[in-house]
Amino acid sequence: MMPSEPIPIEECRRLFRYAPETGQIHRLTVHGRFPAGTECGTHKKDYLYVQYGKKVILFHRLAWALHYGEWPKLTIDHINLDRFDNRIANLRQATVAQNIRNRPMQKNNKTGFKGVCWHKKSRKYSAKIVYEAVRYHLGQFDTAEAAFAAYMNKAAELHGEFFCASEGGNHAR
Repeated sequence: MMPSEPIPIEECRRLFRYAPETGQIHRLTVHGRFPAGTECGTHKKDYLYVQYGKKVILFHRLAWALHYGEWPKLTIDHINLDRFDNRIANLRQATVAQNIRNRPMQKNNKTGFKGVCWHKKSRKYSAKIVYEAVRYHLGQFDTAEAAFAAYMNKAAELHGEFFCASEGGNHAR
């Protein structure tokens, strides 16, 4: 379930100015110790947010609302996986499932390649992907690179525009 509108769009536009080319949001009014014109954004759990009274608004959702004039109906996905890059060109609405598809390799991955694990019994690398609750076993390979290539081909086919082409590594902050 998506959060309700934290504040009306008209109020947002009275308080904030969004620069879609840079992803920055500036205050238009004095807010506590912050004068008008200062840049907004505080880090919290790997995201930026803006505080309005007692409400905490995720920065990327506010950017979307200011740009399009309405609060997003779905989650907001950062296309390039950088949660601090809030340029409008890097933001898109997505279902939770689509947002998960555009996710970097997990931190506990030991092979260094997304979708690849070591199969101890066969002493080969195994490639797997899950899509809409269906697990696809893509085969076993002599090298992690070959397994990763199989994973990438299937991910591109299944995930479409939400395909995450990161070559291993966790690119999100």
